[in-house]
Amino acid sequence: MPIGRCSDANDRETHLGCEPVLLDAGSSGGTSAKFQRKFARHRRSRIFLRRGHGRTVRNRLFRICARCRNRCRRAIRLRGRRYFLHRYLHGTSSQYASRRPSHGCGGEVLCGFRKDRSPGTRQIAPPYVFSGTNDQIVKQPAVDAVVAFYRLLGVGDGALQYVNTVPAGHAMITPDYGNECSSNEVPGFNHCAVNGVQYDQAGAILRHIYGVINPPSDDRRGRIVPFDEKEFGSSAAKMADEGYVYVPQSCAQGTACKLLIAFHGCGQSAKAMGDKFYAHAGFNRWAEGNDMIVLYPQVDASLMNPQGCWDWFGFTGANYATKAGPQMAAVKAMADRLLSGK
Repeated sequence: MPIGRCSDANDRETHLGCEPVLLDAGSSGGTSAKFQRKFARHRRSRIFLRRGHGRTVRNRLFRICARCRNRCRRAIRLRGRRYFLHRYLHGTSSQYASRRPSHGCGGEVLCGFRKDRSPGTRQIAPPYVFSGTNDQIVKQPAVDAVVAFYRLLGVGDGALQYVNTVPAGHAMITPDYGNECSSNEVPGFNHCAVNGVQYDQAGAILRHIYGVINPPSDDRRGRIVPFDEKEFGSSAAKMADEGYVYVPQSCAQGTACKLLIAFHGCGQSAKAMGDKFYAHAGFNRWAEGNDMIVLYPQVDASLMNPQGCWDWFGFTGANYATKAGPQMAAVKAMADRLLSGK
């Protein structure tokens, strides 16, 4: 259905050029980071990465190195010094940090790429990374490695926000929905207080991305629209039959709106837990107050993907982490459709 046109800095209708905000709301292997890097020509793409898997970082580094002409001998050169990948991949984050220059990537070569063309320094800005101190599923050393990875690729303190002091379990943090703060149980939503104030993670993410934004609206006059995901991807994507879009009333009436893409975590698809993610993660109330459409693509559990995760280990094929990857292509097609206003 028509949802209004998409806005960019020049107030034009564009094709994925109007500030898609990419959100990975759980431990699905940094799907949002993959998506943003593969479509980094869209200069305003943002990343929210939470509780990313350490092995995803390892896979990414090996893939970067494998594409280099000289194979880099599994080494990265920073400011004239070589840092071997095995120290980063198999050592602790503190071991790595002790050898990493505080100024980040400043060398001429990053694994065979010129710095201005390296995969990580092209358009990554600004990531938000979260790890609860009581997370027993993806523990903080793994998330520290994700942050180290971004530092390695030149993402500075002004762009990257790492929240790692909240006593939360493995969960999305909402002001008033879900389990107690320290819980690691399903459905993966906890409520936590920080300095006596309930932590609103959706709001924290959007403020990090945009700075000053409108307050959330609890008068949600928009609606959640189901759609057929099979139209957008092949059977190789192994996605759910149905996805969801939250459309604020203003967007449905023709207001130029932004697009957020919210990737659920492992085990958080609608088939597994109903509307808990797309209705209660906290994004819709902020979307209503700030003219943002929220896309909630879905992946169900299967024999090859028993936890219902987005593909971070190759169950959809060898090209799962490229532009041609079945899931990447499917979500790109969904975003294109929404941003076209058709």
